[in-house]
Amino acid sequence: MTTALDTIEQRAALAIATRFFTSATFMPRVGNPVTCSAYVAREQDLQPVGYNSVADIKLKTVVYLKSEIADSLIEPGAYFTIDSNKYTIEAPAENDGNILGRVIIRDEN
Repeated sequence: MTTALDTIEQRAALAIATRFFTSATFMPRVGNPVTCSAYVAREQDLQPVGYNSVADIKLKTVVYLKSEIADSLIEPGAYFTIDSNKYTIEAPAENDGNILGRVIIRDEN
């Protein structure tokens, strides 16, 4: 069930994406390319999913709109092309919401 708050959050995320995100292409390991909105976030303090650690590490991530890419497609080996640069997914990052997704990437540029 969608609530008024969900709609407000979705509109806010879309407004942010329109202003700060850039047009990108997501290439799943299997299937067709997906045109989406994303950006590269550099030097993020993250704790990768599946690691038990008390120390955060600095990693590059790609942030994307989850409404544009199915969760099942986000996996290591898939990649984003942003501004002609390829960013391969290393691992999912902890995503704390249902609007924006974040993945840890390998910068191949």
